[in-house]
Amino acid sequence: DKTNKLVLSIKGDYEKFMQGLSSNTLDADKNAFLDKFGRIVVTFYQFCNHEFWIAIEPQYYNKMMGHLEKYLKISKVAIEKSNLIAYYDLEHNRLIITDNKLGSVSEEEFNKWRLENNIPIQGKDYDREMVLNVSEGFVSFSKGCYLGQEIVAKVKYKGRAPKKLVVKDGKFVFVGNE
Repeated sequence: DKTNKLVLSIKGDYEKFMQGLSSNTLDADKNAFLDKFGRIVVTFYQFCNHEFWIAIEPQYYNKMMGHLEKYLKISKVAIEKSNLIAYYDLEHNRLIITDNKLGSVSEEEFNKWRLENNIPIQGKDYDREMVLNVSEGFVSFSKGCYLGQEIVAKVKYKGRAPKKLVVKDGKFVFVGNE
């Protein structure tokens, strides 16, 4: 759904926590938690403005929390559901977090927009793929170590992702990376 993102607040020492567990830098728009094989646990949009928030597809909340459970126990971080909402601003090509929804578009218009702007959605267009099969936009190659980083770096620098998510015939599909 175009506006059905779950917005989570990450409180405490989130910089250190995210440095070791997420695949991108905190100043990027998109990020991901990966498993040790470089496969996606959850992809998310992130925002920092006095607080640090991430917006995920709601059906991935339990999977993400299960993945992070042992790390949360030994960190000074808490992840809490918020009452904020996230929606795509089609005019400015970005996701916005707010406490009130501004306008709406049809599902058809939204899908046309996201295909034109190459914005796949986890659970609809991909799930547990290797992150490089979906997009390098979720990864920093200069950030340093994080869970799954070694595999991602090996694929990037010593080979290539075996397939790539692309728009073809009006939908997202995986094609072999020739």
